[in-house]
Amino acid sequence: MSLISLTFGTEQYPGLNAKGSNTSVTKPNEVNFKGKKGVFEVKKVDKFFGTKEICLMGKLVEGVVGPGMQAEIGDKKIKIETVESKYGERPVHREGTNALIMVGGAEHSDFEGNETIEFKKEYAVKIRKKGKVIIC
Repeated sequence: MSLISLTFGTEQYPGLNAKGSNTSVTKPNEVNFKGKKGVFEVKKVDKFFGTKEICLMGKLVEGVVGPGMQAEIGDKKIKIETVESKYGERPVHREGTNALIMVGGAEHSDFEGNETIEFKKEYAVKIRKKGKVIIC
């Protein structure tokens, strides 16, 4: 197949046309992290004004971390509310990826910084796409 036939299409290959049908947009599949663990290395702990969640900044050491996963810090159970990385607001499964995790159920003083937290997930959560709400 030549570059000309890829660009403009031919009668021999009807699926190809000048509108770029040889390119396709793919979206990554949702990460199914049912029953999986995630080890997260915390580098910095912070709390944003006006939020009740604690912000953990660090990187994923192994496994996967996503919303709904839980961990135990001392006698408290913390739960991940959101995960953000350079890939957007979605579960992180690439080891070494820097991420920002917002967790609930703990105070700023519960974290020392430079620690490793193991998150666990017993059941999967369907991540809903955010949409617009229009009220008439």
